[in-house]
Amino acid sequence: MSDSTDVNACHREVLELLPWVINGRASVEERSMVEVHLRECEDCRTEYQFQSALFAKMNNGQVLEPDAARGLERFWERIDQAARATIPALPR
Repeated sequence: MSDSTDVNACHREVLELLPWVINGRASVEERSMVEVHLRECEDCRTEYQFQSALFAKMNNGQVLEPDAARGLERFWERIDQAARATIPALPR
């Protein structure tokens, strides 16, 4: 592989990892690799700053976690609704 292909692959990988680094879900190794690259690449640093600002505005600075219990409750409600819609009423 040529040097330019290696550089392009590295940029692509960093750009794909930026959202995960910003939202805190990247692994330690991924974060480290991105941080090293950002020290050397102004274009990727600019993109990192843009995505960081966007993330902060979307979340008001808070990282939101999914409410698994509420999601499960809604799932069971949908199953119950589907069951009621497909099961005929018993004759009286």
